Amino acid sequence: MSATPYHRYQQVQIEGADEGALVLMLYDGALRFLEKGHQAMLKKDYHKAYMEIIRVERILNELMSCLNLEAGEIAHNLMRLYEFMEWRLILANKDKDPQGLVEVSKLLGSLRDAWVEAARIEREKKAEKGKDKAATQRVTRVEDEEGRTPSLNLSS
Repeated sequence: MSATPYHRYQQVQIEGADEGALVLMLYDGALRFLEKGHQAMLKKDYHKAYMEIIRVERILNELMSCLNLEAGEIAHNLMRLYEFMEWRLILANKDKDPQGLVEVSKLLGSLRDAWVEAARIEREKKAEKGKDKAATQRVTRVEDEEGRTPSLNLSS
């Protein structure tokens, strides 16, 4: 069975993404599945809701497995949040409670927004670092006429 153009595009996006972009893709997928699960639960299509909740739980498990707990308190706090969300999904599924999906969606949405901001800051740092590197590369040493102490010539 050959992949559709959309699936090939998705595969290229995933393979070319950095870690931050992959985390955002996971958050986006989880939010999309939560919305589908919520809609299914409201329609009392509990099997479909269950299937979407399972997809979100798998994403949460992937996010947990990628955490570097040696990185410090933030990683531990994220782990606790992911565990809480997973527990909340289990309860929402068991009790057929769409509000539980809304709660998890709000938490994931907040985390996603934080990742977007962190990625923006990281891009700015890299861009600034790139500018510094480019400026450093433009600096050339020029000796004076008698070969004495070099001075700097900044070319623009």
